[in-house]
Amino acid sequence: MKRHLAFVVSRCDDRSGARNARARRGHGVGGARALRPRGLGGEPPAPSHGTGARRRSTRRLIGEMVDVFRSSPFVHIGGDEVRLTLLDKDPEVRDFMERNGLSSVEHLYRFFLVRINDIVKRHDKKTIVWEGFRRQGEVEIPRDMTVMAWETMYQLPQELLADSNTIINVSWKPLYVVRDRRWTPETIYGWNMFRWENWWERAPSVVPIQLEASDQIIGGQMCAWEQTEVMEIPSLRRRLPAMSERLWAPALERGFADFERRVSSRDGVWSRSDSAAPNSFGRSPRPAVRALRPPISRTDLVR
Repeated sequence: MKRHLAFVVSRCDDRSGARNARARRGHGVGGARALRPRGLGGEPPAPSHGTGARRRSTRRLIGEMVDVFRSSPFVHIGGDEVRLTLLDKDPEVRDFMERNGLSSVEHLYRFFLVRINDIVKRHDKKTIVWEGFRRQGEVEIPRDMTVMAWETMYQLPQELLADSNTIINVSWKPLYVVRDRRWTPETIYGWNMFRWENWWERAPSVVPIQLEASDQIIGGQMCAWEQTEVMEIPSLRRRLPAMSERLWAPALERGFADFERRVSSRDGVWSRSDSAAPNSFGRSPRPAVRALRPPISRTDLVR
């Protein structure tokens, strides 16, 4: 577990520029490479959950994660953009599917989500999973998992609600912040947590989906991908407050100009705090932090 955490920390901000090729191969490539030899299709396939040894390894990994993050009531199991075609070529996986009456790797994926959810619940935690499964399947997806609805390619948010799921709004537009695609704080301020949009013409939410307020939609999340640590804070510095105000004060009708005035008045305070605060060794100032967190410019604000 410690080695796995070290891998995650070393890679979480290392996905920009030429290094994007690593990220595009899949979020779990490092874990798959560590857990299983290279083999199918020139890439390390996702570890299947068929053998007893792998089930025990999975239970142990989740148990160790729970020990590390004891204060969290949740365990996020991922679950999106799974490379199922690799599994379909594995004789061991095919044998497991036949023994469990699963007609395709899509249903194997659903079987895996259910089994992992059962392990999480044994630790008195609640599972969070990405919207990566379709509405119908041979294996029923339990309704006690919280679904992060983001792309609308697998299910529409209204379908998730109709099936009694609890969901978190992670709308691709405008809540994703990546190197080459991001939206202004003003655009984010015009969003609400019952609205889904997408920039991709193939996604259903390219035509915005606006739902009625529902207690089943419990919040939202901003996702920052494919950026170095130097880019993270400047790119989020005014976007994240815009989303937060729309989540925490949805009925507030003071407009973006008023929000911009208020957040600008605090931006200078944050800058001074970064430069003046002592570091972990009691020394001040912190030049490295100042380099990572420059005051945001108006040019960056309107990108």
